[in-house]
Amino acid sequence: VVDRAALGTAMAPRAAAAAPNFAPAVDWRNRNGNHVTLVKDQKQCGSCVSFCTTATVESMASIEHGQLLDLSEADLHFCSSHGASCGGWWPDQAYNEIKSRGVVPETIYPYMNAFDNPPVPDPGNPTVWKAHCTQVPNRAAVAVKITSSGTLVSMVDRKNHLTNVGPCSAVMHVFDDFFSYGSGVYHHVTGNDVGLHCVEVIGYSEAEQCWICKNSWGSGWGGSGGFFKIAYGEAGIDTEFPFWTARGVVLPVTHGWQGWESLGGILTSKPSAVSWGANRIDVVARGTDSAVWHRWWDGVAWRGWESLGGIIHGAPAICSWASGRLDIFAVGTNHHLYHKWYQGGWSNWEDLGGVLSSEPAA
Repeated sequence: VVDRAALGTAMAPRAAAAAPNFAPAVDWRNRNGNHVTLVKDQKQCGSCVSFCTTATVESMASIEHGQLLDLSEADLHFCSSHGASCGGWWPDQAYNEIKSRGVVPETIYPYMNAFDNPPVPDPGNPTVWKAHCTQVPNRAAVAVKITSSGTLVSMVDRKNHLTNVGPCSAVMHVFDDFFSYGSGVYHHVTGNDVGLHCVEVIGYSEAEQCWICKNSWGSGWGGSGGFFKIAYGEAGIDTEFPFWTARGVVLPVTHGWQGWESLGGILTSKPSAVSWGANRIDVVARGTDSAVWHRWWDGVAWRGWESLGGIIHGAPAICSWASGRLDIFAVGTNHHLYHKWYQGGWSNWEDLGGVLSSEPAA
């Protein structure tokens, strides 16, 4: 549910749109990895805005930091300025709360903890559940925030952002026939307008002339695991309402071990890792093709894997003598020691000779 009274001037004229700089198709479930979190279910509560905005922040945390988050819609919807009710509001209001007070992880305040067990109807509105807020102790130490949010009005700006930055939040009308969506691109054909709804836009397709969206009605809704496609211009999604954005995810300072996180790849040797400075890690290992493969953390996200070639025995070794410098050593098929280095670019492999019967160390 979205609060119609707070719409204001969301689609008021703004500065001229930027020049087109977008791809023919984008889906952030498969854009240098999957940056879209699992579909959730808001159930009998008008909390869609909190679901669509936390989903967008989760996606941006994955894009900006390589971190997979699961944030608490209950904390955002019921414990913020919105208040402990299932009434609607707007994405800009939700993002302002995420900027100022943040939102805690789902594990600390699960969504269903905001309702009685079993949930009971709200006396003021029997079509939704009655909710309450449970305060989280020391929440500032675990809350995730954003530094900025904004709106996108033109089609070009929306597609540029989806191509080059990440997903957005969007508002649309829900008609009776949307409840029975199964697959393909949704077009409104029949039925009444039953209210406004907020979803995460995770991409688009120029070929199909549609937006690709993540809903919050559970993975069993529709025929695509809770995701759907909606035609450009349909249900007011891009004609009556802007897209809302979130950027600059600020993660809480953590102490101690985190993870495990999968870095992918299929390895046939132990890894070797080195750091040339703060917020930089480089790791190498042998792949199934017996080549050396490289992945690195650049302070923002994991990059790679990239193949560095070679055909090696055992595991490679890696070291660094200064920022921007990497040296890799490995044993070739002739048992010689081989060397490859990075300093502004990768060198070729050089043969250092020797007849080795062990993996090197450096």
